[in-house]
Amino acid sequence: MIGLLWCLAAVAEPRRGDHHDAGTRWHTIETRFFRVHYASHGGRHPHDARGTAEEVAAVADTLLLRMSAHVGAVPRGPIHVVVTDEAEGMTAWTMTGWGLIVLSADPGGEVARLRGRLDWVPDALAHELGHLVGHRRASALAISGSYGFEADATAEVGGAGLSLAIPVGPDEPYGWSEGAAEAWSEGIGVNRWDARREARLRTAALEGRLLEWDEWLVSLDKDTGDAERAYQQGYAFARWLERRFGEDVFARMAALSAERYPLDWGAVLRRATGEEPRSLWAAWRAEVTAEAVTWEARARARGLTEGREVESWLGGWDPAGGLSARDAWLSRSRRDREEAREATGSFDLWPSTSADGRWYAEEKVGWLRVARVDEEDLPGLSADAVTPPSAWIPAARASGYAFVPGRDAVVVAAPEDALRARLAPRPADPWTLLWVVDLDTRVGVGGRVTVLPDTREDLLRRMWPIEGTERARDPDVSPDGLCVVYLVHRDRQTDLVVSGLDGTERRVVRTFEEGEWVQGPSFSPDGASVVVSVFGRGRGDLWVVDLGTGAWRRLTDDARDELDPVWTEAGVWTAVEGDGAWDVVRFDPATGEGTRATRVVGSADTPWVTPSGHLLYAEGGAHGKKATVLRAGDLLLAPDEPIELPAPVDLPRTTPAEPHRYRPLASLLVPAVGPLARVDVSPGAVVPAAGGWLRASDAAELFELSTFGLLGSTSLGDAILAWRGLPPELELEVAGAWSPSLAASVGSASLTAGFRWTDQVRLELGPERVASRGGLWPDTTGLRVVGAVRAGDGPDGDPGYLGRWADLVGTVGTSDSEGTVTTWGRGEIELGAGLPIDLSSGPLSEQAHTLTLEVVAGVTSTDVPSAEELVAGGDLPNALRALSLESSAPMPGYAPFALRGEQRVVASARYEVPLVSRWRTQAGPLYLRAVSLVVGGDAGNAWDAGWSATTGALVLADATAELRWWTMLLDARWDGGLRVAVPFDEPESPRLALSLGAGFR
Repeated sequence: MIGLLWCLAAVAEPRRGDHHDAGTRWHTIETRFFRVHYASHGGRHPHDARGTAEEVAAVADTLLLRMSAHVGAVPRGPIHVVVTDEAEGMTAWTMTGWGLIVLSADPGGEVARLRGRLDWVPDALAHELGHLVGHRRASALAISGSYGFEADATAEVGGAGLSLAIPVGPDEPYGWSEGAAEAWSEGIGVNRWDARREARLRTAALEGRLLEWDEWLVSLDKDTGDAERAYQQGYAFARWLERRFGEDVFARMAALSAERYPLDWGAVLRRATGEEPRSLWAAWRAEVTAEAVTWEARARARGLTEGREVESWLGGWDPAGGLSARDAWLSRSRRDREEAREATGSFDLWPSTSADGRWYAEEKVGWLRVARVDEEDLPGLSADAVTPPSAWIPAARASGYAFVPGRDAVVVAAPEDALRARLAPRPADPWTLLWVVDLDTRVGVGGRVTVLPDTREDLLRRMWPIEGTERARDPDVSPDGLCVVYLVHRDRQTDLVVSGLDGTERRVVRTFEEGEWVQGPSFSPDGASVVVSVFGRGRGDLWVVDLGTGAWRRLTDDARDELDPVWTEAGVWTAVEGDGAWDVVRFDPATGEGTRATRVVGSADTPWVTPSGHLLYAEGGAHGKKATVLRAGDLLLAPDEPIELPAPVDLPRTTPAEPHRYRPLASLLVPAVGPLARVDVSPGAVVPAAGGWLRASDAAELFELSTFGLLGSTSLGDAILAWRGLPPELELEVAGAWSPSLAASVGSASLTAGFRWTDQVRLELGPERVASRGGLWPDTTGLRVVGAVRAGDGPDGDPGYLGRWADLVGTVGTSDSEGTVTTWGRGEIELGAGLPIDLSSGPLSEQAHTLTLEVVAGVTSTDVPSAEELVAGGDLPNALRALSLESSAPMPGYAPFALRGEQRVVASARYEVPLVSRWRTQAGPLYLRAVSLVVGGDAGNAWDAGWSATTGALVLADATAELRWWTMLLDARWDGGLRVAVPFDEPESPRLALSLGAGFR
């Protein structure tokens, strides 16, 4: 018989959301349709986003009116925009149902290289308004139905169980969502299709990486490269549809989608155009590919000038490999080719050498790889070069580094916590600092001997921060090796700063005008000036700044954008936007006359010239950005060919109102609701229930109310009220369950004070009152004081989860059961880790194998009432469990709560073998993305207060085998699996679990 649902109320799970630091002070600027909120100060760092908030307020109403007219929607407010300044880097996202947009004051250092966006605030805001207005117009569900609808069921008979969850949520297919938002923002005069996007699309077509229809529509399976492909290809497809079916084609699709909930987005496109969606996608792909082939042929006729990837060995994609190697390469599956090409790096930036040509480095997604290699032995220049030994230095992504002339050292922009111990938690939103890293070349008997750091501890001993360089990026070191120049971003302003390598004599050379985005300072050969790239109002040019006086003069003045300048004796080398591509151009620093150095198919970024005149750059293609080298003798050195580009649109701006103190009640978001219906079945009982979720919050998340409830033959509810106005974060939780048929009930109330140390580490402390009446055990009432430290996020259910997590919980409680009062204490620990396993051979060696280890243990000081005992056993996803106030440690080979006692230890191990890592197949509303085989086992037991095993066995163990699949249904996650668990002491009684939509966590 199905039991009464009892609340797992011992320690509420921490709510590790992305909310802002408690105690942050907020202000609001109001417009006709918007409430723009910004943090003035508070948190770990001083910050103030008022300038960005004022820019948002100045353009928001204009953008909304234009977007609404373009989409065919009625403009509605209030729309809440939260401007953040805690982190460094791009943040932009929208919660359509809540009417909430979040933007960062800092666009980061990679926006222009990814998407060509240079006027950050209006560009990003227009795109997010495309999401908000467009999805509201297209939604067939109520705006507040942000959680959608879900129908659940569980059925358990003996050792077999079935769990089922069918979600129906707001329909927002990824490619359509991003493509429409980009196209709509272009339609209102803000966005534009540029050479950066054109190069990405062209190389994807030429290299066979245009997304299939099925994979284009979903976001859940995307890595950064695939997400960017879907983003840009969605934009290109949207523009193609508009040319073919009219500029209002997406508006028509939105109106059709709003008529009834679309189980298949392709049906909406079919109704709007009268043609089959897959045929349209195929026609677009064919046209894009033909245009790419034509463009490449024209470029080759003019003379392509491209380098070679800086790798000691390249696969069959290398044009120099010969026809047989090319044929063998093309015989491999598409997935194999894709993963092989991306295995040599997907985001390599700033390949460079030291001034003496003895060192090579490149930035690789949060790391700086430094190698001791003579310039002429660099892979890509030498035919017999081998990959040299490397040291990996922590770095902030796309924030730059520079070698120190005359020393074996490098200056790198890295997180402020780069020296933290390996197991120490990462602080929330760490800012960057500039660090000097000693590469430690010593003088030995035979000459200079390089000793690269071979351990993390050795590396950290060689790093020291440069004082006063908080939030610094794009460093460059003077030719004499004594000074460093860098940029500091401050809420729509950028400072150009110079100081000594030890941080002394720091001075701001120039503060650029508000709204100008500055990038890539580089010293002149004499050290007296720097060249920088400055962007304002949608265009970027090179400027020369005199370090002595702060005076500056324009070096380039055209419609093109110039990025990443490097100043050498031969001139200023920079990446320049061209006709469908980005190339390296060398400018004369006196006259501004340009000479083209490359002609590439994709993009050439972050150029660097070696001492011998070879050109290093990051080549952008379908498989990311690759460090590339072009020999000095192969440089194109042709006349520069400026192109005409459309002038940026001058967007009207209004004077924003004066800000006022933030008012939470006046900043409430649209409540998010979601109905839920479920049926639980077991021998002799069918338990139906209906209810749902509700979440209400203000825009800055100073308070949050989350509720969940079900009504039926067993009814339950849970409500949490959180307040983050001042540290600590306070949470009041009330929960309960009641079953009239069993004459049983349980309830709890708790007040928790939470202190967030980092994004992943949280201290919780507070009292809790629990009570149970009727049911399987004597009536029990308890009062607890719980202290917990929680680190990490734990497994997220995705294939191959890597990470570590730990929960440390201490509890002191008093329990009254049938008049017997027991005072007890308990310590609990949960430790887990997902570890990568690399295989050197075998049919699945190219896949990412994972070993997951977990230990759950608890020790209670004395004999406690049965309702307070620690439990283990059973693991059926989505099941509503009975019988205990305590959460259960899973041992799937045994029945639910088969292990009970004052002490409990369970250890688990799972080995995950990907069978299909990128399935990318769709069947109507069902998208299939990955399949894995998981094998493992568990061992543990429960003991009474005297440490006697309550099960009668010394240890219990089981073995498990699982087939897991990761899918999406109706644009909602729908993971599942089939598991067989065999207990060792009862091998004739395996337990089966089938999950459809609930997954295995």
